[in-house]
Amino acid sequence: TLIAVGIHSGPFGKMPNGRLLSLATETGNQYYDYWKIEAQPGAMINRGAPVYDPQQYGALVSQALSQSTPVTLNIERTYDEATRQLTVKVSGSTVEDVNCKLQLWLTEDGIVDMQMLGDGSTNREYVHNHVFRTSMTNDAFGDTFNLTANGGEKEVSYTTTLADGWNPSMMHIVAFVFDSKEILQATRKPIYGQLEGLIAIP
Repeated sequence: TLIAVGIHSGPFGKMPNGRLLSLATETGNQYYDYWKIEAQPGAMINRGAPVYDPQQYGALVSQALSQSTPVTLNIERTYDEATRQLTVKVSGSTVEDVNCKLQLWLTEDGIVDMQMLGDGSTNREYVHNHVFRTSMTNDAFGDTFNLTANGGEKEVSYTTTLADGWNPSMMHIVAFVFDSKEILQATRKPIYGQLEGLIAIP
């Protein structure tokens, strides 16, 4: 399964006065600076080096999907509509010892907002999907989530309040664990169960 996350950041995520555009985030800018992104759009596949040629994406995705993993990862969530509070429990287990970190993101689909197109024109009614909204982990770059083969299932829990303007019925929780080289396992779940499988990735 391919899980895409669109992170709006860098120069194209800011207005001339330096203020963030509506889809950009300070956390996204942290990632932009950390990974030393040289151009936009670009992609990182399986935490590899940034790639700027879309013709390379297919082969890199296929290579990543062909790999096996020792890790199982699951998400459970509860959402309170009155308070807009979301609690996410992530559990993981492994068949071999792994030293890894957990990253937990929220994304949103179906956002109508401005988009600059390849021909230089601007579409103000563009529909953006899988837009990065925030990281739920204590550290924006992931929290330690080491697993042991005989340690059973490990569980951690996080809570956040959705910002005004975010539509929970169009949002996903994305969780992944990674080591120093690559992503070991990833999964996602909608805040509302009926969303899964309804949003196509363009």
